[in-house]
Parts: sequence; structure tokens; C-alpha cells
Amino acid sequence: MDQTGYVCKGMNRRFFEAAKSGNVRALNESSPPWSVANEVTPGGNTVLHIAAYHGSLPFVQKLLQLSNANLADGMTFLKAKNMEGNTALHEAALGGSEQVVNALLKFCPDLVNEINKANETALFKACEGGHAKIVELLCPMTSTEYNKRFDGQTPLHLAVCKLSTDVIEKLLHHKPELATEVDNFDRSPLHMAALLPYLDNFLYPKLYRKIFLTGNMLIRNDGGLSCYKVDQNKQSALHVAVKEGNAALVEVILKYSSDCLEMVDNDGRIADNLKIS
Repeated sequence: MDQTGYVCKGMNRRFFEAAKSGNVRALNESSPPWSVANEVTPGGNTVLHIAAYHGSLPFVQKLLQLSNANLADGMTFLKAKNMEGNTALHEAALGGSEQVVNALLKFCPDLVNEINKANETALFKACEGGHAKIVELLCPMTSTEYNKRFDGQTPLHLAVCKLSTDVIEKLLHHKPELATEVDNFDRSPLHMAALLPYLDNFLYPKLYRKIFLTGNMLIRNDGGLSCYKVDQNKQSALHVAVKEGNAALVEVILKYSSDCLEMVDNDGRIADNLKIS
């Protein structure tokens, strides 16, 4: 049994396929229609989770109608969480259906601040999926107290790791303070950019440019403050970028904050003294 009280027994294959494909007829033919609320996969997904992830808007809308007609159980069904603690909104944000996200939020705005077992709101899932339009929709609605997940990382950390420059742009516009937030290891989003693998400008010009653009957006957002943030080893993003051979980020950091070369880590080393790992 999952945390919302739904028994995870295995879903009728007919309903599973209907939710994926958006076959509303299967709902209309079920007797009674609301019995579909009892269908749950071994992973704790309801038909709403499945339909939301696959962007099956008509199916989701029909389920919301049924939920509204069964107020006693409807809200429990709407907020049901799977084994990862994801609601249907989490799944819709990850799957990338802006229409489904809008439909769910219109019906139940409170879903936006529901968290999963990793302490992630739907905003994190939208960043994971690289869906900039959904990020822009969720950002203003998501409470600042849910900016961090279990490891201390913010949605911006995640977007940087994914190199989703359009998502990074939306996050910085709505939540500029995220640029200087650090995780449980004191790593800023700029540190995460520094950890991206070495890419030769000639062999991978597009990826090199994306890393440069990412660093540029982060640094310009806070006036260069993030260049002076240090992790638990007292290493700046420049230290990490030099160590990883991340030439793109080294270039952009030195463009704005060349005096970072004088910063020393726990071992008294400046960035120039670090070797590529």
C-alpha cells in the first residue's frame, strides 16, 4: 500500500493502455466509471499518473470530471503519489505536456507544492525534462521553501547539469537568487557547470558554446558573486573547472573575474596548480 492508501496490486491492462493512448471510451465503458480510481500499477501509478505523463489531455480531463463528481474520494485520487512520491503533476511536468499541467493546476493549484520522496516539487521534474515553458509556468507558483531537494540542490543545479540553457534562463528570470544557493557540499550552480566534462571547442563547438553560455548567464545574474563561492574543499568553480579541464567555463570565469586565480583551496593551491583529473 502506498502513502495515500492505494493498494499497489497491478493495473488492468486495458486501463493501462487506455491511459497511455488517451482512449476515453474505455472510461465511459467501465462500470461504474469511477471504479478506474482503484486501478494502480505495482509502481503505485494511478491511471491519472500514466495519462499525465503521456500527455493524454482528454483522458485527464475526463478523470478530473469523474473526480469532481466523487468529492469524497476525488481529492485523494488527485493527490495520490506513486512509489517515488510523485503526483500526477510531477509526471505531467516530467513528460512535458503543458496542457495537462495547466488542467491539473486549474483543478487543484495546491499540487504545485506537493513534494516527492526526494523533496522535489513538479518544478524539479520540469527542469529534469528540460521543458522551459512548463518551468516558466511553475516558477512563480512554487513556494521558495521548496527550492531545495534532499541533497540541497535547487532546480537550477539540476538545469545546469542537464545543460538546459532555455530552462536556466527561465529560472534566473523568476528566481535569480538560486544562482548563489549551494547544495549540501557547498557547491553552487556554477560549480555544477564546472563539473561538466571536458569538451574540445573544435570537436564539440555546440556543446562548448552551451557551457560557455551557461556560465555567462550564471555569472552575469549575480554580478560575479558566484565566482567567489567555495565548496567544502574551499575550491571555487575556477578550481574545479581547471581540474576537470573545462576550458569553456575557465574562459567565461576569467572573462569576468580574473582575480579568482589568486584564490587558494584547503591545500593552499591556486587554480593554476591543479591538474586535470
